[in-house]
Amino acid sequence: MSLFPHEFLQAVRILTHQASQYTSRWLFAVLLGICACGFSTAHAAAPTITEVTGIPYGSSIANVTYGAGKYVAISSYGKVYTSTDAEAWAFSASINISSPRRVIYFNSRFVVSGAAGAIYTSPDAMTWTQQTSGTTQNLYAMEAYSGKLYAAGANRTVITSSDGTSWSSVTMNVGNATDDLMTITSGNGLLVIAARPASAVSTYYRSSTGASNSWSIS
Repeated sequence: MSLFPHEFLQAVRILTHQASQYTSRWLFAVLLGICACGFSTAHAAAPTITEVTGIPYGSSIANVTYGAGKYVAISSYGKVYTSTDAEAWAFSASINISSPRRVIYFNSRFVVSGAAGAIYTSPDAMTWTQQTSGTTQNLYAMEAYSGKLYAAGANRTVITSSDGTSWSSVTMNVGNATDDLMTITSGNGLLVIAARPASAVSTYYRSSTGASNSWSIS
């Protein structure tokens, strides 16, 4: 004689059957997922990775330009690197400049600007010469326009040169004397400078000639 009622045994059989079905479905789903992942991994396209060599890992590159058949990059610590294909780089020189912000190729020279009015030039990116800029303000940007090179920086400073070596001041007849001139661009017959004023509201200086007292703002 059974110790358990017939109804109890029947309920146990039903539960056992349902649990077996659930377990089978769960195992099937897991195996299907593993197979799908394996198929996807096997057929995924391998990424193309190009290694840039010659620049030490962790170097902070401040700016890069192209001229005389090569790329020239300068780090935030004044280290200069050159490359002909922008892939394999070689150390070229070290400039004693604080916070370099811009390097540009102009009038057959590479020109670098930085803090405290520093300007350096080089014909080959290997031998650098410090130039007299006429300012001690930090220089943030440079742009070539209408045959001249313009550098702009802190406290509404703008200087210009026709060769990158001899510089003169540009008088700004508008705006605030404390405006920091951060970037320069040119196009459509205008030289345009973006400023960061003390009021934190962006200001744009523009001139069709770049000459002193020829500027307007928006």
